[in-house]
Amino acid sequence: MINYATKTNTGSMFWKRQLEELREARQSLNDSWQSATELERQLATKRYHQLQAGYEPSILNGSLAEWNAAADRAGDAIGAVMDAKAAEVRSWDASALSSEMDVIEKRIQLLINSGSGSDMGDDPTISKLKAIYDENINCGSRERERATGEVFSGLLGFVHSGGVLDRAPFNALQAQAKYDLAEIRHTAAIDTSEDSARLAINGLNAAKGKLQDVDSLLGYNRFGGSEIGCSQIYTAITSRVEADNIGNVIKVNPREGSK
Repeated sequence: MINYATKTNTGSMFWKRQLEELREARQSLNDSWQSATELERQLATKRYHQLQAGYEPSILNGSLAEWNAAADRAGDAIGAVMDAKAAEVRSWDASALSSEMDVIEKRIQLLINSGSGSDMGDDPTISKLKAIYDENINCGSRERERATGEVFSGLLGFVHSGGVLDRAPFNALQAQAKYDLAEIRHTAAIDTSEDSARLAINGLNAAKGKLQDVDSLLGYNRFGGSEIGCSQIYTAITSRVEADNIGNVIKVNPREGSK
Protein backbone atom coordinates (compact mmCIF):
# COMPACT_ATOMS: atom_id res chain seq x y z
CA MET A 1 0.00 0.00 0.00
CA ILE A 2 1.27 3.47 -0.83
CA ASN A 3 2.71 5.32 2.14
CA TYR A 4 1.35 8.78 1.54
CA ALA A 5 1.46 10.55 4.86
CA THR A 6 1.67 14.34 4.80
CA LYS A 7 1.61 16.96 7.48
CA THR A 8 -1.58 18.78 8.25
CA ASN A 9 -1.86 22.17 6.62
CA THR A 10 -2.35 24.84 9.26
CA GLY A 11 -2.79 28.56 8.92
CA SER A 12 0.67 29.20 10.31
CA MET A 13 2.46 27.05 7.69
CA PHE A 14 4.72 28.99 5.38
CA TRP A 15 4.59 28.44 1.62
CA LYS A 16 8.13 27.06 1.53
CA ARG A 17 7.16 24.36 4.02
CA GLN A 18 4.13 23.57 1.90
CA LEU A 19 6.37 23.33 -1.14
CA GLU A 20 8.60 20.83 0.64
CA GLU A 21 5.56 18.80 1.68
CA LEU A 22 4.55 18.60 -1.95
CA ARG A 23 8.03 17.47 -2.87
CA GLU A 24 8.01 14.78 -0.18
CA ALA A 25 4.53 13.65 -1.20
CA ARG A 26 5.54 13.33 -4.84
CA GLN A 27 8.62 11.36 -3.89
CA SER A 28 6.52 9.05 -1.71
CA LEU A 29 4.10 8.57 -4.57
CA ASN A 30 6.89 7.72 -6.99
CA ASP A 31 8.67 5.40 -4.56
CA SER A 32 5.55 3.36 -3.87
CA TRP A 33 4.15 3.34 -7.40
CA GLN A 34 5.52 0.00 -8.58
CA SER A 35 4.34 -1.96 -5.55
CA ALA A 36 0.87 -0.36 -5.36
CA THR A 37 -2.35 -1.76 -6.80
CA GLU A 38 -4.18 0.19 -9.49
CA LEU A 39 -6.79 1.33 -6.96
CA GLU A 40 -4.10 2.48 -4.53
CA ARG A 41 -2.45 4.42 -7.32
CA GLN A 42 -5.69 6.14 -8.24
CA LEU A 43 -6.46 7.08 -4.65
CA ALA A 44 -2.92 8.28 -3.94
CA THR A 45 -2.84 10.32 -7.14
CA LYS A 46 -6.16 11.91 -6.24
CA ARG A 47 -4.91 12.84 -2.76
CA TYR A 48 -1.73 14.29 -4.25
CA HIS A 49 -3.70 16.44 -6.67
CA GLN A 50 -5.94 17.59 -3.83
CA LEU A 51 -2.82 18.58 -1.89
CA GLN A 52 -1.52 20.49 -4.92
CA ALA A 53 -4.81 22.34 -5.30
CA GLY A 54 -5.00 23.17 -1.60
CA TYR A 55 -1.47 24.51 -1.40
CA GLU A 56 -1.34 26.22 -4.77
CA PRO A 57 -2.71 29.68 -3.78
CA SER A 58 -0.29 30.24 -0.90
CA ILE A 59 2.68 28.72 -2.75
CA LEU A 60 2.02 30.87 -5.81
CA ASN A 61 1.53 34.01 -3.76
CA GLY A 62 4.65 33.39 -1.70
CA SER A 63 6.93 32.42 -4.58
CA LEU A 64 5.76 35.30 -6.77
CA ALA A 65 6.27 37.76 -3.93
CA GLU A 66 9.82 36.43 -3.49
CA TRP A 67 10.40 36.69 -7.25
CA ASN A 68 9.17 40.28 -7.41
CA ALA A 69 11.33 41.27 -4.46
CA ALA A 70 14.37 39.73 -6.17
CA ALA A 71 13.49 41.50 -9.42
CA ASP A 72 13.14 44.80 -7.53
CA ARG A 73 16.63 44.36 -6.04
CA ALA A 74 18.13 43.45 -9.40
CA GLY A 75 16.43 46.39 -11.11
CA ASP A 76 17.71 48.79 -8.45
CA ALA A 77 21.22 47.33 -8.72
CA ILE A 78 21.29 47.61 -12.52
CA GLY A 79 20.02 51.17 -12.19
CA ALA A 80 22.86 51.93 -9.77
CA VAL A 81 25.38 50.74 -12.36
CA MET A 82 23.81 53.02 -14.96
CA ASP A 83 23.90 55.93 -12.48
CA ALA A 84 27.58 55.30 -11.69
CA LYS A 85 28.45 55.22 -15.39
CA ALA A 86 26.43 58.38 -16.03
CA ALA A 87 28.30 60.10 -13.20
CA GLU A 88 31.60 59.05 -14.81
CA VAL A 89 30.49 60.56 -18.13
CA ARG A 90 29.52 63.83 -16.43
CA SER A 91 32.87 64.01 -14.65
CA TRP A 92 34.76 64.84 -17.85
CA ASP A 93 35.39 68.28 -19.31
CA ALA A 94 33.87 67.63 -22.73
CA SER A 95 35.45 70.66 -24.37
CA ALA A 96 38.93 69.86 -23.09
CA LEU A 97 38.54 66.21 -24.05
CA SER A 98 37.50 67.12 -27.58
CA SER A 99 40.46 69.48 -27.97
CA GLU A 100 42.92 66.89 -26.70
CA MET A 101 41.52 64.24 -29.05
CA ASP A 102 41.83 66.62 -31.98
CA VAL A 103 45.52 67.22 -31.22
CA ILE A 104 46.28 63.50 -30.90
CA GLU A 105 44.39 62.68 -34.10
CA LYS A 106 46.30 65.30 -36.07
CA ARG A 107 49.65 64.01 -34.78
CA ILE A 108 48.79 60.45 -35.77
CA GLN A 109 47.43 61.45 -39.16
CA LEU A 110 50.54 63.48 -39.93
CA LEU A 111 52.77 60.57 -39.01
CA ILE A 112 50.71 58.03 -40.99
CA ASN A 113 50.64 60.26 -44.07
CA SER A 114 54.42 60.64 -43.98
CA GLY A 115 54.91 56.84 -43.86
CA SER A 116 55.89 54.66 -46.78
CA GLY A 117 53.00 52.18 -47.06
CA SER A 118 53.96 48.54 -46.64
CA ASP A 119 56.97 49.18 -44.39
CA MET A 120 55.14 51.42 -41.95
CA GLY A 121 54.99 48.60 -39.41
CA ASP A 122 58.74 48.87 -39.05
CA ASP A 123 60.65 51.59 -37.29
CA PRO A 124 60.53 54.52 -37.25
CA THR A 125 56.75 54.85 -37.86
CA ILE A 126 55.48 52.45 -35.22
CA SER A 127 58.16 53.58 -32.78
CA LYS A 128 57.06 57.17 -33.19
CA LEU A 129 53.44 56.20 -32.66
CA LYS A 130 54.38 54.33 -29.49
CA ALA A 131 56.33 57.35 -28.35
CA ILE A 132 53.26 59.58 -28.81
CA TYR A 133 51.16 57.07 -26.93
CA ASP A 134 53.58 56.63 -24.03
CA GLU A 135 54.09 60.37 -23.77
CA ASN A 136 50.38 61.04 -23.28
CA ILE A 137 48.74 57.99 -21.71
CA ASN A 138 50.30 58.66 -18.28
CA CYS A 139 50.94 62.38 -18.56
CA GLY A 140 48.90 63.39 -15.49
CA SER A 141 46.25 65.28 -17.47
CA ARG A 142 43.01 63.36 -17.05
CA GLU A 143 41.43 64.55 -20.30
CA ARG A 144 44.62 64.02 -22.32
CA GLU A 145 45.07 60.50 -20.98
CA ARG A 146 41.53 59.57 -21.94
CA ALA A 147 41.87 61.32 -25.31
CA THR A 148 44.97 59.24 -26.01
CA GLY A 149 43.16 56.02 -25.16
CA GLU A 150 40.11 57.01 -27.23
CA VAL A 151 42.07 57.95 -30.34
CA PHE A 152 44.55 55.08 -30.25
CA SER A 153 41.64 52.66 -29.71
CA GLY A 154 40.73 53.47 -33.30
CA LEU A 155 44.30 53.37 -34.61
CA LEU A 156 43.55 50.87 -37.37
CA GLY A 157 41.20 53.42 -38.92
CA PHE A 158 44.17 55.70 -39.54
CA VAL A 159 46.29 52.78 -40.72
CA HIS A 160 43.62 51.68 -43.21
CA SER A 161 43.37 55.16 -44.70
CA GLY A 162 47.18 55.23 -44.98
CA GLY A 163 47.32 52.02 -47.01
CA VAL A 164 49.43 50.07 -44.52
CA LEU A 165 49.89 46.40 -45.40
CA ASP A 166 51.49 45.10 -42.21
CA ARG A 167 49.00 45.92 -39.47
CA ALA A 168 50.25 43.56 -36.73
CA PRO A 169 52.25 46.18 -34.78
CA PHE A 170 49.31 48.56 -34.94
CA ASN A 171 46.92 45.86 -33.73
CA ALA A 172 49.01 45.44 -30.61
CA LEU A 173 49.12 49.17 -29.88
CA GLN A 174 45.39 49.53 -30.48
CA ALA A 175 44.65 46.60 -28.14
CA GLN A 176 46.79 48.20 -25.43
CA ALA A 177 44.94 51.48 -25.88
CA LYS A 178 41.56 49.79 -25.47
CA TYR A 179 42.73 48.13 -22.27
CA ASP A 180 44.16 51.36 -20.86
CA LEU A 181 41.04 53.31 -21.81
CA ALA A 182 38.83 50.85 -19.93
CA GLU A 183 41.04 51.26 -16.87
CA ILE A 184 40.94 55.05 -17.12
CA ARG A 185 37.14 55.13 -17.29
CA HIS A 186 36.45 52.51 -14.63
CA THR A 187 35.75 54.10 -11.25
CA ALA A 188 35.42 52.71 -7.74
CA ALA A 189 31.72 53.57 -7.84
CA ILE A 190 31.29 51.54 -11.03
CA ASP A 191 33.20 48.62 -9.48
CA THR A 192 31.05 48.65 -6.35
CA SER A 193 27.77 48.94 -8.24
CA GLU A 194 28.71 46.17 -10.70
CA ASP A 195 29.60 43.84 -7.81
CA SER A 196 26.23 44.55 -6.21
CA ALA A 197 24.47 44.01 -9.54
CA ARG A 198 26.13 40.62 -10.01
CA LEU A 199 24.95 39.51 -6.59
CA ALA A 200 21.44 40.81 -7.23
CA ILE A 201 21.23 39.05 -10.60
CA ASN A 202 22.44 35.83 -9.00
CA GLY A 203 19.59 36.22 -6.51
CA LEU A 204 17.17 36.87 -9.36
CA ASN A 205 18.28 33.71 -11.16
CA ALA A 206 17.86 31.73 -7.94
CA ALA A 207 14.34 33.11 -7.55
CA LYS A 208 13.58 32.12 -11.14
CA GLY A 209 14.84 28.61 -10.38
CA LYS A 210 12.46 28.52 -7.41
CA LEU A 211 9.56 29.48 -9.68
CA GLN A 212 10.48 26.68 -12.08
CA ASP A 213 10.50 24.31 -9.12
CA VAL A 214 7.09 25.59 -8.01
CA ASP A 215 5.75 25.19 -11.53
CA SER A 216 6.92 21.58 -11.60
CA LEU A 217 5.62 20.63 -8.16
CA LEU A 218 2.24 22.19 -8.87
CA GLY A 219 1.99 19.91 -11.89
CA TYR A 220 1.65 22.38 -14.74
CA ASN A 221 2.11 21.00 -18.24
CA ARG A 222 4.82 22.62 -20.34
CA PHE A 223 4.39 22.93 -24.08
CA GLY A 224 6.68 23.76 -26.96
CA GLY A 225 9.87 23.50 -24.97
CA SER A 226 8.76 26.19 -22.51
CA GLU A 227 10.47 26.26 -19.11
CA ILE A 228 7.19 27.27 -17.45
CA GLY A 229 3.67 25.85 -17.72
CA CYS A 230 1.80 28.12 -15.30
CA SER A 231 0.66 31.25 -17.14
CA GLN A 232 0.77 33.32 -13.94
CA ILE A 233 4.41 32.39 -13.31
CA TYR A 234 5.32 32.80 -16.99
CA THR A 235 3.82 36.29 -17.08
CA ALA A 236 5.54 37.26 -13.83
CA ILE A 237 8.92 36.31 -15.29
CA THR A 238 8.56 37.68 -18.80
CA SER A 239 6.96 40.95 -17.71
CA ARG A 240 9.81 41.76 -15.34
CA VAL A 241 12.96 40.45 -17.01
CA GLU A 242 14.41 40.84 -20.50
CA ALA A 243 17.33 38.58 -21.40
CA ASP A 244 19.60 38.03 -24.39
CA ASN A 245 19.51 34.86 -26.49
CA ILE A 246 21.74 32.96 -24.04
CA GLY A 247 19.77 33.95 -20.96
CA ASN A 248 21.85 36.85 -19.60
CA VAL A 249 19.72 39.49 -17.89
CA ILE A 250 19.91 42.77 -19.78
CA LYS A 251 16.96 44.66 -18.28
CA VAL A 252 14.59 44.42 -15.33
CA ASN A 253 11.26 46.18 -15.72
CA PRO A 254 9.44 47.77 -12.76
CA ARG A 255 6.36 46.14 -11.32
CA GLU A 256 3.17 46.79 -13.23
CA GLY A 257 1.59 49.98 -11.99
CA SER A 258 4.74 51.30 -10.33
CA LYS A 259 6.43 54.50 -11.43
